[in-house]
Amino acid sequence: MSVSITHAEPFYVDAIEYPPYLIQQQTDRGEAFAKLSQAMTSSGFEVTANFLSSARVHKKLVNQDWCASFVPPFETKKNHKLVPLYDDILELKLHRLVQPSQFTGDKIEGKRIAQLRMMQPAGVIKQFSDNGAKLFNVESIQQGTYLLIKKRVDYVYADLHSITYAANQLGFPLEQIQSSTTVFRRFPIGVWINTSCPLSQKILNHLDSKGFKAL
Repeated sequence: MSVSITHAEPFYVDAIEYPPYLIQQQTDRGEAFAKLSQAMTSSGFEVTANFLSSARVHKKLVNQDWCASFVPPFETKKNHKLVPLYDDILELKLHRLVQPSQFTGDKIEGKRIAQLRMMQPAGVIKQFSDNGAKLFNVESIQQGTYLLIKKRVDYVYADLHSITYAANQLGFPLEQIQSSTTVFRRFPIGVWINTSCPLSQKILNHLDSKGFKAL
């Protein structure tokens, strides 16, 4: 008696190290990837996180050489669809060592800001630079938080969840870190799909059937 074996189609999602959402050395590859993997159950696809440096991911995005990515494109186009995986909105703020005064985050001239390495400055990052800040490129939020603790930078640009994770990993009390009242960027946590990719419609249809609808 012959037994038919069906093989899942590979589905690669570009990612950068961004704990706790994306963690290359963790079995489930982080919270966001675990959420996507669960959503893709019984889809006929085998989901794999393709971890790259920030610069390499952004180069692929600019060259349209991608199918799915956890990293948003610098410039979104009609063929880019974001599928949110959480109800929560990710808020990017500046974070500093705690001080008595309120921290709005609007005084950045001459300040050293740690931010994830990118291929080119754009958006908020460019605004920081244009307003006289000195940018320190880091490969991870944990590295940026370490530099903050050692007072080698003044601020870290990140979301509170990732800062909390980094502080815990470094054994540093979170109450010693202060977040800006200004939110510099808000966006849903999800996966970007390039509809120019041949697999995209099947992926979008499956995610939609699981309640994850593209914006």
